[in-house]
Amino acid sequence: MRTELKGLNEADQFEQHYQQWSRLRSGAQLDRYLQSEDIDRRFFRGMLADACRRVTGTVPEQPLRVLELGCGPALDLFWLSRAFGADCLGLDISSKALGFAREVQDRAGGKATLVRGDAHHMPFASGSCDLVYSQGVLEHFRDPNPVLQEQVRALRQGGILVICVPQKYNTYTWNKHRLMRQGKWSWGWETEFSPRGLRALGRKAGLQPLRTRGFGYEGALRIARSAYRLVRKKTPGLSGPLFRLVDQAYYGALDPLVEGAWGAIERAVGPNLLINVVVTFRKP
Repeated sequence: MRTELKGLNEADQFEQHYQQWSRLRSGAQLDRYLQSEDIDRRFFRGMLADACRRVTGTVPEQPLRVLELGCGPALDLFWLSRAFGADCLGLDISSKALGFAREVQDRAGGKATLVRGDAHHMPFASGSCDLVYSQGVLEHFRDPNPVLQEQVRALRQGGILVICVPQKYNTYTWNKHRLMRQGKWSWGWETEFSPRGLRALGRKAGLQPLRTRGFGYEGALRIARSAYRLVRKKTPGLSGPLFRLVDQAYYGALDPLVEGAWGAIERAVGPNLLINVVVTFRKP
């Protein structure tokens, strides 16, 4: 759903966006959304699982304390609670997002303390978190350094920070800026980062880069998937158990091809050209 957003400040845009989400994903629709596990989500959860393994051995007698910045619906945060028994914290500036996250928690399980707050001044003690992560957050700040420094402050020495942001060199970035100029981009102001630029930003904050990956492929296979979704959405009567089986077969065939395309690009040029870049850092 595209909405004209000119004249709204960024906080209002996020509130509006999550209000739409909560209307579109409710009841049985929300249950189906929670049960689905697309390849983007699988990839990022793999990065989070790797981060947890990197710090688990240093806190042997207590659960990991994990903070998600800009948690939104907190799908991955609740997953970390279930999969790793982590003590989870979620911070978001949007009250609508946190309300949606509580509905997700009721239906999907997992535990997390959800807090409304400003990423520039987080209400968490210094050195209190083993893992801090964000997905699609840092790009919304014209000066990301203070927000990053605040995350480093909350992270204990030896802790892990995972940052996922839009990657600079792809057609997704071009299309995003086109929609921003038209006032139709629902996520407010955004920038993007090259893998090298994101690592440099972390080093400036005193962090040690450990791992860089990329995911998301804006290519023919993804376009084919989007076209199929559009046909399903616009064609009356394409619903019910039979068509859900068709969906499973279609995506089951496409997803391995898309993941294979990601892998081929990464082997050839690293995370460059992919939609998102993820860097894992350690706080020395």
